[in-house]
Amino acid sequence: MTFDESLQQLIGYLRKQDRSEVTIKHYYHDLQQFARWFEQTNGRQPALKTITSMDVREYRSYMQNTKGYKPTTINRRLQALRVLCHWAVEVGHIATDPTTGIKGVGQQQLGPKALDRTEIHHLVQALEERLQWVLSTKGPLSKAALKATRDMAIAVLLLHTGLRISELVGLRLSDVEMSERKGSLNVRGKGNKQRKVPLNVDVRKALRQWLEVRPDIESEALFLGRNSAPLSVRGVQKVVADLAKRAQVKGSASSCPAAYFRHPLPGSQPGRPGGAGRHPGARVAGDAAHLHCAQQ
Repeated sequence: MTFDESLQQLIGYLRKQDRSEVTIKHYYHDLQQFARWFEQTNGRQPALKTITSMDVREYRSYMQNTKGYKPTTINRRLQALRVLCHWAVEVGHIATDPTTGIKGVGQQQLGPKALDRTEIHHLVQALEERLQWVLSTKGPLSKAALKATRDMAIAVLLLHTGLRISELVGLRLSDVEMSERKGSLNVRGKGNKQRKVPLNVDVRKALRQWLEVRPDIESEALFLGRNSAPLSVRGVQKVVADLAKRAQVKGSASSCPAAYFRHPLPGSQPGRPGGAGRHPGARVAGDAAHLHCAQQ
């Protein structure tokens, strides 16, 4: 069995284990990089039964000392090898795991610096000022107003809930549940695990403002980007960076990745009263407005 055939079998196994397609794609890419290195080093293509612990150690050394990769890259590629070898042992392709006992590369754990109270105040103030200016000069239905309203909702949602960007772009209209005095989001996280995130009055207000002007199109995505397509991860990153620039956030948070937003604001109190208003596609069940739209 060739190495590529082994990878195809591994992919099938991972899909049966309900691993995400993004994770599978990364594993496949990283294992292809290993195969390329192995062939260049040994003059032949790898096979599961020919990979040794020495090969794994030499590959780690090559990535660290020759290529100068970051620890995160090295450890990710080593993890892909571990997954492959663990699976190969489990299904009986090999007797022993060559990755056993081989450690990753140490790295200094530095968490992202959260925005401080002053930076948060400047950010929210800049958002509100921008939105009011756009509404008064361009009109509430202009493209600029739609973008400003959407960006306000994104920023407030990130600041108050600590969602990951991947979780935010995966939100659908049907994931939003809001009533006069409470609200929540059904969020799908890593491993397709779902959780319910409560929404406080500020988030509900920002979401309602967006839903009132969101184009009424046949898309289930909560947030839309260019040409009314679902907003992408890169699109949110651009929004966040632009907001930080407008608010003149300085210091280590100046690049403002979403990680800086993933610190729910102190004093957030989900379930407080909020304003009314809902998307045209909303339906009311009892007191709750469960937002929905036609499936794509």
